[in-house]
Amino acid sequence: MYIKRLHYKEIDSTHSFAKREEKSLDLYQWTAITADNQSEGRGQSANSWRNEPGHALLCTLVSPALNWSADELMARHLATVIVLCEELAPYAKEGLGIKWPNDVFMNGRKLAGILTEAIWEGKKCRRYIGSIGVNITAAPAGFAYLGDGLDVEEIRNLVLKAWVEAMNAVPAATQERFNALLVHRGKGQWKRADTGELLHLECVGVDSFGRLGLKTPDGSCAWFHHGEISWIPENPSGRT
Repeated sequence: MYIKRLHYKEIDSTHSFAKREEKSLDLYQWTAITADNQSEGRGQSANSWRNEPGHALLCTLVSPALNWSADELMARHLATVIVLCEELAPYAKEGLGIKWPNDVFMNGRKLAGILTEAIWEGKKCRRYIGSIGVNITAAPAGFAYLGDGLDVEEIRNLVLKAWVEAMNAVPAATQERFNALLVHRGKGQWKRADTGELLHLECVGVDSFGRLGLKTPDGSCAWFHHGEISWIPENPSGRT
C-alpha cells in the first residue's frame, strides 16, 4: 500500500497545513503529513494540542476523492480511535482506554487525541482529513506518554498503515469494540454544557451515530452529541 508522505521538522499544525493545501494534494491516493514538532497544534473544537518536540507522533491523513455518507464518516472516526488504541497497546506502560469521543487515556491521563473533519459536497463527504497526536517518549505536565526508549518513526509507520487500512475497509464490530474500550463505561459524573448541571448517570456506550448514551434514573436512555455533555473523572489527574 502506497501512502504519500510529507514530513516536516517544524510546522504550525499538520492539520492546518492539510486544510490550507487540500486542493493541491493528490486526489488518487492517501497523503500523510507528519512533523517532529508543532507550534500551533490543533485539537477538537477550539482546543489546542501541546507536545514535547521530537517525542510525539504528529500526523494528519488526507484521503483521495471520496463519496462517503455521514454514517460512513462516523464509522471511520470510531475506527481511527480503535486503531490507535490497539496499535499502541503493545508499547504502553499501562492499559489504554477511550474517552468519548476522541481521546485515548492511559492511567487516568490523556495520551492521545484525534481530530476528524470532512470536506462536504451536498450530503457526501468528498474528502476526509484526520489528525492524531500521541505522546510517545515524553509529554507536557499533566499528560501521559507511551513509554521510554521507543522509536517514534517505527510506531508512526505501524499506526499509519493500520489507519489507512481501516479507512479503506472499516473493521468488523467497530461500535462494539469502541464501547468495550470506554474508560467511563458504567456509573460516572457528567456535566451538561447547556445548564452546567452535574449528573450521576450510567454510560451505556455510543450508537452508530457516535452519540453517547446515558441511562437516566427512570431507566430510559438519553443520547448526547459531542459538545452537549462532558465526563468529570473521579481521578483528579484525569483531564476532560
